[in-house]
Order: sequence, then C-alpha cells, then structure tokens
Amino acid sequence: MATNLQPFGFSTMAEQDPSGSSIGFLPVNQTNSPPASKNRRAYLSCERCRKRKSRCEPLQGETRCRRCVADNQVCEFRATRSTKRKASPVERDVRRRREDEPGPRGSDAVGFESFATENTPQTRHTIDMNLESPVTTAALDARSRLVSTHIHNTADALDLLTFAATGSQGYNPSDTPAHESQISSAMPSNVYDPSAEARRIASAWSGFVLIRKGVISQQEVIEYLDFFFERLWPLKPVIPSYYRNKTSYTQLAVEEPLLLTCLVTIASRYFPLSGSHGEIRSERIHWQVWKFLQRFLQSVMWGSTTTRSLGAISSMILLIDWHVKAINNPMDFTEGDGEAINFVDDSMKGFREQGDSLTGQRRYGMTSLMEKLNIVSPAYRSNKMSWILLSNAIALAHEGCCFENESHTPSTSSSESEAIRQEWSRLVCVFIYLADESLATRLGLEPLLPEKSRQVVKDRFSTTFADSLSDSTLWEGYLELAVETRKGREFLHSLKKTGASLSSLNLVPTLEHLRRSLSRWKRQYHHHYDSNTFLSACLDMEFHYITMYCFAPAAQALPSSSRIAASALSEFSDQAAQASYSLLAVIVDVLEPGKLIAYLPVRCWLFIVAASLHLLKATIAKEQHISLSNPNIHLLRSVIDAIRQGSPDDSHMAIRFSKFLGIMLQASLPPPRSAVPEGAQQGPEINGVASQGETVLEGPYASMFGDVGIWDIPVNLDVVSDPFTWWDSFSGRSGFARFP
Repeated sequence: MATNLQPFGFSTMAEQDPSGSSIGFLPVNQTNSPPASKNRRAYLSCERCRKRKSRCEPLQGETRCRRCVADNQVCEFRATRSTKRKASPVERDVRRRREDEPGPRGSDAVGFESFATENTPQTRHTIDMNLESPVTTAALDARSRLVSTHIHNTADALDLLTFAATGSQGYNPSDTPAHESQISSAMPSNVYDPSAEARRIASAWSGFVLIRKGVISQQEVIEYLDFFFERLWPLKPVIPSYYRNKTSYTQLAVEEPLLLTCLVTIASRYFPLSGSHGEIRSERIHWQVWKFLQRFLQSVMWGSTTTRSLGAISSMILLIDWHVKAINNPMDFTEGDGEAINFVDDSMKGFREQGDSLTGQRRYGMTSLMEKLNIVSPAYRSNKMSWILLSNAIALAHEGCCFENESHTPSTSSSESEAIRQEWSRLVCVFIYLADESLATRLGLEPLLPEKSRQVVKDRFSTTFADSLSDSTLWEGYLELAVETRKGREFLHSLKKTGASLSSLNLVPTLEHLRRSLSRWKRQYHHHYDSNTFLSACLDMEFHYITMYCFAPAAQALPSSSRIAASALSEFSDQAAQASYSLLAVIVDVLEPGKLIAYLPVRCWLFIVAASLHLLKATIAKEQHISLSNPNIHLLRSVIDAIRQGSPDDSHMAIRFSKFLGIMLQASLPPPRSAVPEGAQQGPEINGVASQGETVLEGPYASMFGDVGIWDIPVNLDVVSDPFTWWDSFSGRSGFARFP
C-alpha cells in the first residue's frame, strides 16, 4: 500500500509493471511533472481564470485550459506576478505634496522628504522584478526610513511609527467598504445610467444619520437646505457656492454629515415645513436634531477623526450667528446641579466685599451673578458659547493647515474637488478672522486668532476670497471694516488699561484719526450696494455700531472736560448719537417692511440693544423734559415694537430685549406734571447738559426697578444690598466705563 505523501511534495501514483516491480513516486509542480500533477493557481493560471478567480484545469493534448476551450477563447499565461506593494496613506500624501510643489525641492521641505524619494514607482518596480524577499525588503525600508526621517517633535515620531507599521502591511483606506460606498455615491460613473444614478443618490440619502434614524425625511432635508441657502447663506457664505446647487446636496449628506446636521438644526428654527402642521413638525425636528448635533460637536472636542473637516469648522462659525433654542435653557447644555438657575455659590459672597480690582476670578464671578439674575441670562450664555465655538474653530483650522501659504493657484489640470477645497479653506479663514474681531470687540477681550494668521488673511485672502461670491464688493467692505474695528477696539482697550480718569486724557487726536478712517471707508463702500438688500442693511448696522463704539468715550469725557476740548468732544458725542439713531433707523425703514428681522444674526440683535441704550442715554443727557413726540423717543418705541413682532419664536431673546428696553424707556421718561411733588429739583447741569446719574426717578415709574417680580429675578437669590454700587465697582467707573 502506498502512503499519501502529497503534502510533502510527492504524488502517491505507485503503479506496477508486468514484472511486479513498482515505479517510484512522481514529483508535484515540477518541470518534469505530468500535467495532472500540476496545480494551476496564482500566476500559473491563465489570465482569464485568474481574473475570474476560478481553477485553471489543463486538458490533455491541448495548450489551452478547459474553460478557454469551452469558451473558445485565447488562453494566455504570464511568467511573473503583476502585483506590487501598495503605498501607505502617508506615503501617498507625501508624494502628492511633492508633486504639487513647483521648482526645486530641498531636503528640509517636507519631514519625510528623503524617504519619499526612495519609493518612487520605478524603484518599487525594480524591486518587484528582482523578486527580492518581502522580509528583506521590509527590513531595508524600515531601516532607511528610520535613518533618513527628520524628527522635530512627537508628532513626527508618531508619523514615523505609522510609516513602519503600514509599509509592510500595505494598508489602503480605499479598500474599506465605507470608502467604497462614499466613492460610489459621490463620484459619477463613466457611463451614465439614470437608474444606477438614482440608486446611488437614494443610497447616499438613506445612509445619512437623521434619515436612517427616522428623525427626518429626504424631502424635508431638501426644504431646509433650500431655505438656508436662499435666506441665511448670503449673510454668512462660509460654505462654497458649489453646494447651493440641489444636485450637490447629496455630497453634503455623504461627505459632511456634521455640517448637514447643523444646517437642518438652524433652518428648522426659522423655517416651518410645508404642508399641514408645518410649525409643529419643525419644532419637533429641531429638538431631536439638536441632540445629534450636540454629540457631533462633542466628538470633535474628544478627538474624533470622522468629524474633523472644513464642514465642522463652518458649523461652528454658523452657530455663532444663529443659535439653537436650547440656549434659553441651561439644563439642555449641562445636566449638573450647579447650572440650576437658583443655585448660589458660597464663593460669591467674597465678591461683595471686594471692589478694588477686576481680576480674572472676580470677572467670572461678576458674569455668573449677572447671569443668575435671569434678566438676559441667555445673552450671557450666548457670549460664552460663541467664544468657545470660535476657539475650537480656530484650533481645527490650524490643525487642518488652512492658514498655511498655498504654493500655487489651482490650474486647469487640477481636479474640481481640489479647487472647491481651496475655496472653502479661504472662506473659513476669512470668516474666522471676521468672527474673531467681532467677538473680541463685543466682549472686550483680546482676539483669539494669532497675529501671524491674521496677517495671512489680510495679505493673501483679502483680495481673493470674494471672487466666488455674488456680493463681492460688500464682502470686501466687510473685511476692510474689520480693520477699522480693530483700531477702535485697541483704542478703548488702551483707555481701560490706563485706569486714569477720562478728563486727564487727550482723546481728540485719536478720535480724529478714527473719524478719518471711518469716513474713508464710508466713501469707498457705503453706497456700493448690490442687489442683496438684507446684506447691505447688516453692513450698515455694522458700520453705525463701530462709529458709535469708537466715539462713545467722548460723551463720557465731556462733562469733566476743559473748555478747549469741550467743543471737539461735543461734536464726537453727537456723531455717536447720530450713529445709534441711524442704526435703529435701518431696523424700522429697511428690515421691518421686508420682514427680515427674524433672520438677523445674533450680533445684530446686540447692536440693536446697545444702540437703543446709547440713544436713550444721549437723549436724557441733553434734554431735561422729554416728550413722547421727541423723534428719538418715537424711534425707540418703533424699534421696540418691531423687534417684538419680528421675533422668530416665543423663546428668542428678542422677546426679552423688547420687554426690558420698554421698561427702561418708560422709566426714563418724566412722570406727568401732576405726579411731581412741589419743590422737586432737577439734576444739576454741567456745560448746559444734564448730569448723568443724578436724575432721581419719582412718580408712578419710580418703582419699576424696585419690583423684583417684573425682572424675573429668583426670589431665593441673595443679591447685594446695593447692586448698582456693586456693578460700578466691577465695571471700573472710577476710570474708564465699559461700553456698551
């Protein structure tokens, strides 16, 4: 009996001849082996069988295999393997960067420069043709990488470690099912097939998390996107105009799920769906989608790779200007008991006894206490949330190298996707710059964006970012106005740092310089309006606010100024009052007739509040007896009515703003003559102007500020006995008073 030794490379074909002697074992897969003993697999199979991944069976007397004979096809064999080692993702990225760099390249241009030069396709092809051992090749590659790679920091060390690990494994992310599904959904096929295209689109939409979870339908997502790109996108075009086309909506669902979730969250607050019960459906969708958006944003902070994209940065920039409804309820942001509105920290008691300096911890305590008064607490929460969103957006932009110098402009041979990516990167950098300057001005803080990045925006992006926007002139004006805003912010910061009284400072030269700069901007951009009335109105409001912001110190320095400076300061004070009047006139004359107030960004609502208080303050300071027929008072009442009716919903801050501005207006008006006690004296006048802060409110309106219930202050909140004195000690009234 013959023993089966086939696993050891021998056949068990033991036959006997007529004399009875046995024939020896026949070798398998050798050159002298019979055809039946040859396993035709891998590169020993013909090309057709190899591509079909089927067994190649030979036929006796035929040079072709069984399948090629049956199909009457040519049977071709290849002497060597055609496979080669796949490049790792880091190698492909390095090679792509090298190909994009024009001119000669030095050894220090890229961290992995020398390694990339040793792995050209020609070198790998030579190695494969010589059929070197895979183990030897991997060892040589690892040794070469370790010796030639420049390690400047821990990130370079991690990259080198990844190089060594993926070089031998040949990892390719394009082999993963997720990547294949994205390519099949986003990229068009060479041969257009309507039914296949429809299936790809349907598959892409069904994979979107909100649709997959049953929160929203595809048609509802399209409705929200149509509204966003028509109404809100012109005010903040941080997304390339390429995605305004309905045919590109599918790419947002596949490539930018976080951004699409953010757009649905914002649009569902301002836009009711068509059909029956559209407002109720939008309300339900808004709260459900907010939970998904919250988790997405948290995943960005915890280092998720799937949500680190330009779309994530754009989402944070958009949320700075349009908030979700949850901003009105602190429990929707954090679930700790410490965020309850009736919680009082014992450490706050120490702040009441200290009024000498405004340290960082005292500033936090002051803000927390003002927020716990629950008058405009969502506005305080909005400031903190916007500041954190901006810091995260800046961090992601630097991580994604958005502010790095572009080595070349997209050529005709560049892909369309690369051109869109570069445009998106420019838009992100510019709008981060604008948001940073605006928030720093509003909050009285230093900007978060480094000076080097700010200079990149002004030097390179300022002349190109608006080319792809329809309202290019307006956006160029916006960027130039941010430059003037910085001058005013630095001027007011310098006043606050000195700590000296405004009467001892010569403000006129600096105010004159600011007036010339703003006048130059006004001549160049103020009347160059395009067809977008809404964007033009917002730009007007921004300009008037900056004018009022820069010239406000003149009104505060006027009462104690000398006779020489009084005339110039009075002129600047009048300009600030006129700027506040012009800002509010935009609301009544432009936005209210067009029913556009509801869609205003958050910063514009704060402009309205600041301008209203400044105009009211300037009116009271100049006139002792104010009547309802006063044009300033009439405008203020119209604005209060307009923002109340223009509120997008009952929970919007516009409701509180209109309520408390109305209370301030009523309290500031003089009581009827019959209610004034005989012998009551008005406040003293300085230089013909009524002294601010000396007016004593009497009559039926005097009790408005003493009624706790009308301000919604929690009854269990132990407020200081004299909150106005406490506030003055924190706001630095002994020197420069913050405005607004």
